[in-house]
Amino acid sequence: MKENLNELFFGNEAAHKLDQFKAELLNIEQKNSKYFENRVSKISFDKNDRLHNHYLIITNSDGVTFGFTKDNDLDINVQTDCNNLFNEIFNSQKRPNRSNMN
Repeated sequence: MKENLNELFFGNEAAHKLDQFKAELLNIEQKNSKYFENRVSKISFDKNDRLHNHYLIITNSDGVTFGFTKDNDLDINVQTDCNNLFNEIFNSQKRPNRSNMN
C-alpha cells in the first residue's frame, strides 16, 4: 500500500489540495505545450523544458508556499496562471451563506 506522505504530515485536506495543485500545474504545462517544446531545458535529461523546472513548492508547519526559482524566465502569462491557480486552491476563503447571517 502506497502512503501519501503529505496526508500523513499535513492531513487529508492539505494533501488533497497539493495533489489537485500539482495536477492543475500539469494542465497549465499541457495548455502551453508549444511554448515549452520550443524552450531548451535547464535539466539535461529533459528533452524539452518543463514547468516543474521553474517552481518550488514548500510545505511546512506554517502551510504551503509556492514560488518560482531565482533564475525563472517563464512567460508572465504562464507565471500568472500558476499564481492564480495557487491562490484559488490554497487562499480562497469560503464565503458565509448570507441567508444564515440574519
